[in-house]
Amino acid sequence: MGLVISRNDQVFRSTNYLVDHTRDVLEKAATIFSITTDIETGTRGYVITGDSSFLEPFEKSKNIIYYQVVKLRDLCIDNPAQQRRIDSIGNLINKRVGFALQTVKMRNECGFEDAQLMISTREGKSYMDSVQTLFTQFRNDEINRLNGQKEANQRSIIAFNRASYALLIGAIILLISVALVIRYYLAARTRAEEKLLYHSYIISNASDAIIASDMNFNITVWNTAAERLYEYSKEEVLGKPAFEIVQTEHRTLSDKEGAIKKVKETGEWHGELTLITKSGKRIPILSSVSTITDRNGKTIGFISVNKNISGG
Repeated sequence: MGLVISRNDQVFRSTNYLVDHTRDVLEKAATIFSITTDIETGTRGYVITGDSSFLEPFEKSKNIIYYQVVKLRDLCIDNPAQQRRIDSIGNLINKRVGFALQTVKMRNECGFEDAQLMISTREGKSYMDSVQTLFTQFRNDEINRLNGQKEANQRSIIAFNRASYALLIGAIILLISVALVIRYYLAARTRAEEKLLYHSYIISNASDAIIASDMNFNITVWNTAAERLYEYSKEEVLGKPAFEIVQTEHRTLSDKEGAIKKVKETGEWHGELTLITKSGKRIPILSSVSTITDRNGKTIGFISVNKNISGG
């Protein structure tokens, strides 16, 4: 939203600059036309009356009009078409001033009738009409250019706002989607943690001894029933090799080798054993050994469920 406001502010400032620039140009053009009119009026007044006071505004205007034309040209430095039009206006003004000087000279040297006859040729009026036509074209071009730029700026604002709002809506949709995905995975993680806690609770509170180990036979799970049966606490055995803690006796050596072979080949073994506890007691158990696999079916450890069948 801040980007939209910033962009609109830039376009607003640009439009204001164009409005101010066009106003300055039109004011300068109006000043030049007014001065040109003063030249014509002063000359005509002097020819008719012979009063030299009419020449004062003429002389003043003649001295400043060319400076004003240069200033107008500078204002239109970025508009070649208007500069060409200003050059044409400048040439016409130069001719109009020259005709005015000739008229004044004729009045001074030959009198009113000859000067009036010179004015009646309408040469001066022709120059003024051409100047007025060019100024009208100049003014219309500036106004049309300003209006065109305003419309372009307005279209730019509309297009930018639409794109920005579309981007904003897209961002909102994306954020909602991300939030939903995060919520889904958090929920899934919570369910998985709850499932793990549930399984941990079951293992911890099972009546049979449950022992798990990794592929190096280091103990990873040792439940409460295992603590009671083997007389080792969980803290004593976790991370240690199972063969150092879990002491068992098979009926024969071949029975032990056969059990190990079957676990490797089929992934499980069931049979009776005699375990030796921490204190040296011998207890008959029914043991069930299985492999633990990951989601790809790769063996990652072993689990043993041992049930005391001594009846004691």
